[in-house]
Amino acid sequence: MTRFKAASIFSIFMVSLFALVPKASAQGGPIDIQLFRPAMDSKGHFSVDSTQVLGHMKISFGFGVTNAFKPLELEGNGRAFVVDQMLTATVQFAIGLFQHFELGVGMPFSISKGASDPLDNGEAGGRWNQGDNPSNINAAPMGYDEYGKFGTQGAGDAFFNLKWRIHPAAKGPVGLAAMISFSLPTGNDEAFMSTGGFTLAPKFIVDKRLSKGKMMLSGNLGARLRFGGDHLLTANSGWDNCNRWDVRNPTLSGSVACSFDGNMDNNMTQNLSQLYDVTYGVGFSWRLAPKVELVTEMFGSVEISSLSKESEERLNPVDGNYTLEFSKNVMPLEALAGVKLYLAASSYLAIGGGVGLTGIAGMDHVGAPDFRLFAIFSFEPFIGDRDGDGIPDDIDKCPDDPEDFDSFQDEDGCPDLDNDQDRILDVNDKCPNDPETYNNFEDEDGCPDDVTSDRDGDGILDDKDQCPDNPEDFDQFEDQDGCPDEDNDGDGLQDVKDICPGKDGDKKNAFALTKEDFDSWQDDDGCPDPDNDGDGLLDKVDKCPDEPETFNGFEDEDGCPDEGKVRVTAGKIEIYEKIYFATNKADILPESYGILDAIAATLKAHPQILRIEIQGHTDDRNTDAYNLKLSDDRANSVRDYLIDKGVAPSRLVAKGYGESRPIDKRFNEEARAKNRRVEFIILERGSGKIVQ
Repeated sequence: MTRFKAASIFSIFMVSLFALVPKASAQGGPIDIQLFRPAMDSKGHFSVDSTQVLGHMKISFGFGVTNAFKPLELEGNGRAFVVDQMLTATVQFAIGLFQHFELGVGMPFSISKGASDPLDNGEAGGRWNQGDNPSNINAAPMGYDEYGKFGTQGAGDAFFNLKWRIHPAAKGPVGLAAMISFSLPTGNDEAFMSTGGFTLAPKFIVDKRLSKGKMMLSGNLGARLRFGGDHLLTANSGWDNCNRWDVRNPTLSGSVACSFDGNMDNNMTQNLSQLYDVTYGVGFSWRLAPKVELVTEMFGSVEISSLSKESEERLNPVDGNYTLEFSKNVMPLEALAGVKLYLAASSYLAIGGGVGLTGIAGMDHVGAPDFRLFAIFSFEPFIGDRDGDGIPDDIDKCPDDPEDFDSFQDEDGCPDLDNDQDRILDVNDKCPNDPETYNNFEDEDGCPDDVTSDRDGDGILDDKDQCPDNPEDFDQFEDQDGCPDEDNDGDGLQDVKDICPGKDGDKKNAFALTKEDFDSWQDDDGCPDPDNDGDGLLDKVDKCPDEPETFNGFEDEDGCPDEGKVRVTAGKIEIYEKIYFATNKADILPESYGILDAIAATLKAHPQILRIEIQGHTDDRNTDAYNLKLSDDRANSVRDYLIDKGVAPSRLVAKGYGESRPIDKRFNEEARAKNRRVEFIILERGSGKIVQ
């Protein structure tokens, strides 16, 4: 994918994301109770991120759905507020940059339901008294039924992620990365879907590959800082004359004045603060099979903004009543387990579930639900990266062995255990890119030593020169041994007379492309002649190996010249039959199919003819405009016929010239018959012999 296309997809995703933000009514507070946040990309676990990043300009799409059961429960003597169920869908997009960075964006959408109970009769779920007086504390609030049940839906806060891979896990011993997330208050801050302000969340990532990459252990540690908004949800305990929690806007902060009844436990305000917290997570993945991976996680957060304020008792100087106000830090913790089913190299469907592990007195559940179910679909429309070194498998020469990123051939995707090939592994080599000289002087350190003796002056020091008195000929064949090579390919012809002497790369096929074949055809040049006559038919199947085939549609496979309908010259393809069309039409008559088939065969036999122009010409009868169109239509009819016969469209240009280029300028039927014609002009040719 080009950079422009990847950038375009990113822009379209951003615009579409914000266009989807709905307007919703809700009855919540300015906190975000969704603890589960999908990992940034397909490289992570479920919610725990890894240090891996996408390759440069590679993209990843993600869609996750989670259903949390009872993620929030606030309870006091006067009220109980419970979010029974919260269904959240998150869409994400990520793009890799420069092999070390990754940029992501996403947005959650939630539907939740719950209830606010009056508890005035001592039982949860008691009915609200009906009435029109909004000051009546027992009346059901607006938007609730008489039992206090409510429902809400809407978008959450849009978020942006930037990940920087500091050290790849493939290079060992562990991978390191830093990540920062930023969210905007696009969500509904009265529906437990938004903090009502801006959020900044830096995070540090470390992971370790185990069992040759089949297992991965990752750890995340970060913080979440919120700016703007109240970030405080308050629930009052109730007495008859206490200003109780208004569930229509449960965002009140601070204490609420209540008359004292002698029981301090009943005279308190319960504040849920969400301002600054520490986040953490641990994830473990185990690839059981190429398409099956087991994943388990544990993650949570610790609210730190209220650690210094546990409780405060206040005396109202006017009426002498006491109010006890306290805020407790929230510490949700959750465990998940599930499976990833890989549909392609880096695209998968994940399903799983989990449970909440912690709660605090009076706030049994804040973020960590009783239990949770989830499904995640991750789509990465590119070839995978099995060894996780950030180099896609299609260009990775060692897709199962991660690159060691030691600044030596790091682009090939292969680990380089001995860069300088001096037989001393880089981990023990003090000069990993400079080979040891092996001169019996500190040969174990891996560094070249200052040995300057070179008797034959070929630039190869004598301690490495197998022929110290005979200079190397440097002919790209075994030049490192210091010996001259008189006949590289061993065909009996000295290299000084051999046009094809052979190089190191020719060893792999035993010099089949350089050894003379001694077939009585130019045997003194030292080169094999697989096609003596250059007609494109190898000599082993060519019945006339020294005479080129004419390729005229008649027995073109035998390799022998023969008389035919077509002949290729330096500038055109000449035909010896006319191409006939219906009168005043562009329809080719069947009697011309044979000559056109021969032309198609000739073009396919001469791939070095890169492009020809099919020229249509008419006689002088009728108007210039009419003749020009007719000739152009006929030229295109011929082009279409040749394409149907297998000639590449890119090699064919059709153009009509009307009556502008007559070959016989007389005004009689004989001249007109000559001028009505189709010609095939060679416009462009590549390397290779044109058989005429």
